Amino acid sequence: MAVILLIETKGRRATSIVSFAYGNVEDLTMNRDDILFLFGYHYWATERILNRLGCVTGEQFDAPSPAPHGSLRSTLLHALGAETIWRQRMQEGLSPTSLPVFDDVQRPDEMRAAWEPTAKRCAPT
Repeated sequence: MAVILLIETKGRRATSIVSFAYGNVEDLTMNRDDILFLFGYHYWATERILNRLGCVTGEQFDAPSPAPHGSLRSTLLHALGAETIWRQRMQEGLSPTSLPVFDDVQRPDEMRAAWEPTAKRCAPT
């Protein structure tokens, strides 16, 4: 069984469609334009999240929550770490075995500053 996430554009909005496929999925191969579209969607969504952090207090940022990693801060740092590792794998040929640590991100406003170097280095050309 394979889970395939397809992004379909409708005007300026994008909706995700998850379909379950069994067996051969060769007809769903991606091309360069598909990959660039997904990168663009990723950075659009990340930008929206980072913009909303201006409304988050420090207490909310670190508050225990049902978020996958225990708090909003931990979840976003995990996502940033994963993105950093994938960039290193694709662009530098490295294969880190653990997520990087971002000790300097203690407040919501510091998250954007931590994310910018990775976003600039990953941006499609």
